[in-house]
Amino acid sequence: MVPYKLSYHYHIIIIIRHIIIIIIIIIIIILSVYDGRLKQLDSFTYLGSRVTSNADYVSNVKYRLAMGMAVMIRLTRLWKNS
Repeated sequence: MVPYKLSYHYHIIIIIRHIIIIIIIIIIIILSVYDGRLKQLDSFTYLGSRVTSNADYVSNVKYRLAMGMAVMIRLTRLWKNS
């Protein structure tokens, strides 16, 4: 007889494997719909940082300053209305 904890963990592992298989199938379907062609980007946001194709950090600093300025404008309006 298999202990309860072992049986529970076994079922969790099986569920995780099924989820991984489903994710792989979805990726295959997406790639087949786009015919394997991926779009090349000049820049994108990853974990809050701006990543560019030429590793330009100036645009990242400008992007972060703009985000900070937008937040400060909203906070200033909020503080004035309070």
